[in-house]
Amino acid sequence: MGSDDLQNETVIGSVNTFGNETTVHGVRYMIARGHFLFRLCWLAIIVLAFVLFVIQAFNVYGDYASSPYSTKIDIVQQTFKAFPAVTVCNANRIRRSMLYDTNYEGLIDIDDNNRSESEVEDGEAERSEDIWRKVNGLYDWWGFYSASVADDFSDLINVVNPSQEQLMGYGHQLEKFLIQCTYDQQPCNMSSDFRVWQSRYYGNCFTFNFGMMETAEAITTSKTGALNGLHLTLWVEEDEYMGLLSPSRGAKVTIHPQNTLPFPEDEGINVGTGMATSIGIREEVIERISGMTNCVEEDGAGTNFTVTRTNTIYTVAYCLKLCFQQSLINICGCVDGILLDYTHCDVLNSTQRACVSMVHQLYINNGVCTVIAHSHARKGTSRKQYHL
Repeated sequence: MGSDDLQNETVIGSVNTFGNETTVHGVRYMIARGHFLFRLCWLAIIVLAFVLFVIQAFNVYGDYASSPYSTKIDIVQQTFKAFPAVTVCNANRIRRSMLYDTNYEGLIDIDDNNRSESEVEDGEAERSEDIWRKVNGLYDWWGFYSASVADDFSDLINVVNPSQEQLMGYGHQLEKFLIQCTYDQQPCNMSSDFRVWQSRYYGNCFTFNFGMMETAEAITTSKTGALNGLHLTLWVEEDEYMGLLSPSRGAKVTIHPQNTLPFPEDEGINVGTGMATSIGIREEVIERISGMTNCVEEDGAGTNFTVTRTNTIYTVAYCLKLCFQQSLINICGCVDGILLDYTHCDVLNSTQRACVSMVHQLYINNGVCTVIAHSHARKGTSRKQYHL
């Protein structure tokens, strides 16, 4: 007997021994001696079971890889809570008295309507022309006014774009805007309790209890009701309003978690003048589960927006706005806001204007920032939001 025959008999013997002694159902009947059809049936059963096992394992892994989630809602009563951050902005972006002897002085003339009747008629006729085509320079405010195609001149809001430094000086100041402040019936510290920052649409904004301030710790509360909490008395300085840019009088109030950058244009509520307004809130905390993506660009190889650039913690809203501005930089070579320190898009440059419009349309149709639109914070983090 050759070595090959001996090896074959050894292998066959081992298989037969395994089949006779194994506790795996079906294998014994398939290997053990018996009728050929009987063994063939058991072979088919075992193969079918193995195929079903592979399919089931594949489905289970696919379900795991898709990061399924469930929602559990608990209503918790707590007597001691962190007080939210409260941001107040004047509805007027820039003070008219600060525009004299600046590039924006022409806006005062428009606001006062200091034109002859014939000039007004000519301006109205020009509104039917291509937008901004007859404007002579970035500070030709009469030209912009005449070329405006919006009945409420809202298209001029994006034309008047002071820098962050200019907004800081032109905007309303805390010492005049906020004439009274108490928290839980105790006076506020104006210098340490408020953080000043600039909004593209509302100029200087002031955040109470922001959180990340070296001069003050985050405030907590254990009291509820209208007699407690934050009480503010605001003076909006109506004589400083630019009616062309601020059609409504009052303030914009945004309630948001500490250490986050608010967006009053999206989240704020309007507070009118000459009245008392009370705001009650309910806090909602969302705990994120594992498997969610971070805030990165669509291709995964570009900017990571998870760490924000203003010493604030991650929020999806801020991430999306940063992504949009970064998309403008990548595609158009400019920005249209003050979130990023970069060259501002020229409204008189038809190429840049068309590019900005295209990126905006892509953003709306999920052509850019598509991953970010469905992104969440990392595992183990939570997000607070407040309902009025």
